[in-house]
Amino acid sequence: MKHVRTAAIAGFDKTVTDLGGDFKHICALSSVPSDSFSPKDYEKYITLDKVALLMRNAATVTNCYHIGLILGMNKKASALGIVGLIVRDTANVKSAMEALINNLHIHAQDSIAASFRFNKKEAILSIDPVFISGKTNHHLADLIVGCSIGLLKSLCGEAFKLNTIKLSERDRDSLTQYKRLLKTEVEINHLHNEIIFPRALLDIELEGIDPQYNALIKDYVAKSDEITNYSRRVKNIIRNMLSNSKCNIDYISSQFNFNKRTLNRKLATEGTSFKYLLIEIKKEEAQKLLANSHISITDVAMELGYAESTSFTNAFKRWFGISPTKWQQQNGNNNNIVRQYSVLK
Repeated sequence: MKHVRTAAIAGFDKTVTDLGGDFKHICALSSVPSDSFSPKDYEKYITLDKVALLMRNAATVTNCYHIGLILGMNKKASALGIVGLIVRDTANVKSAMEALINNLHIHAQDSIAASFRFNKKEAILSIDPVFISGKTNHHLADLIVGCSIGLLKSLCGEAFKLNTIKLSERDRDSLTQYKRLLKTEVEINHLHNEIIFPRALLDIELEGIDPQYNALIKDYVAKSDEITNYSRRVKNIIRNMLSNSKCNIDYISSQFNFNKRTLNRKLATEGTSFKYLLIEIKKEEAQKLLANSHISITDVAMELGYAESTSFTNAFKRWFGISPTKWQQQNGNNNNIVRQYSVLK
């Protein structure tokens, strides 16, 4: 079961109320206690399925297609708890992004797949919810994108600027309002949700945090290193490397300064293996990508590291007993878009 810290949806009650919705009614519809949003519970965890259900019900009740984005963009680094402190306690925005990728599991427990890269002109943060049971929805992805933008804004200050936002499957009628809310160019129906911003922002220096918090962070990280979960870390690397030819046990074991036998031995103590983890991630990513009805089978195959779509199709049939084309027809988001949202004015 995928989980995130309850702080990820802090402010949900106020956002719903501001949009004219009945917060307690939405909680009841979602079978979530309304007192779950108290600040004292922010360090507790809630399942990703429940967050998705809350956001879907809130969007329906408030008639607001963009509620996830609105909620997320109001957040700052503090919403990430200890991860927020780790991110802020870095030299510059570049190292902050790297710290986010390396420590996001503390906040999201493998519920979010993220990667970060940059070239001479642009920096790209790719961030997606991991596939959850039933149909995923754009509200959850919008929440994650919004939180990421809020974090970047709090790190960059007045210099903050976006180049482009690329979103996975969305209703085309919603595009104008996305552009208004994000104040930048927005493209939809991509494989991943990506935040693209100027490379120059990575050089912004950060002030760091209070030395007392710094000591707490170092102690926390030290304790975390003592109980390293290799399967979790391997899964994160696999997700980021799936489409790359280097997504193999030799390369990934080298990231830990191990040989492949040592890595498999450590994974075996956790009751798993590299081969098993690779297949599990491919299965999760295949379902997540195929849920986007605009994505072709060939593109999904390439994203998962298959040289030919036929190889992917055969693998998918082994996993789920159905072809990816048939699965997409039955589960693609286009088949389940409820056009009951009005675009915010």
